[in-house]
Amino acid sequence: MDRPPGTRIVELRVPRRAFARRVPAALERLGYRLVAGARRRAGAEPEPDVVVAGARELRRLRARAARPVILIDPRCGTLGPGEAVAACVRRPAGLVELYGALQRVLERHPRQTPRVGTTLPARCVHGERDWPAAIVSLSEGGCLLRAAREPIPKAPLRVFFPLPDTGLLEVTARPLYRRGAHIGLAFETLSEHAREAIGRYVERTLLAA
Repeated sequence: MDRPPGTRIVELRVPRRAFARRVPAALERLGYRLVAGARRRAGAEPEPDVVVAGARELRRLRARAARPVILIDPRCGTLGPGEAVAACVRRPAGLVELYGALQRVLERHPRQTPRVGTTLPARCVHGERDWPAAIVSLSEGGCLLRAAREPIPKAPLRVFFPLPDTGLLEVTARPLYRRGAHIGLAFETLSEHAREAIGRYVERTLLAA
């Protein structure tokens, strides 16, 4: 079977109970294609980019062509140097932890945390000026804004936006680029309260979709 362009294929050699609730579905929404090991062995799927496996599968995987392996196991902290794995995530694997491992193993410029598409009203403040905007993509590391103001400031600006069940958050963000009406921002100053609130919102949105 042909590989879909731009798709990362993840071969699963663990049962679904090795994941926290709804994590596989959330990973697929983030763009990963999850393939059961049995279908791979039957030739029904293309070669994977990475294998997610349990401890029982490690010996079998070492004997075949090398693919990076992410181990899901409760003993991550006690694995010795002989365990040939690219990363280890404690079982049951949570979304943020497994996403981070996949990014580190597969990507040249890995994201630390997942992002989610959204529509949140926002207000930007720079000096004595302020203007309305909307957040259309959000992660713990930054956001994508939609705003009509030209030009964007080069210096950091303050962004205010509400999150359900949290209330109004204030973050300091550095503009990275502008493409039409969209502005990419990297968060520079983020309180622990804001970071946790954004992380909960992103994870809850992905798991509930």
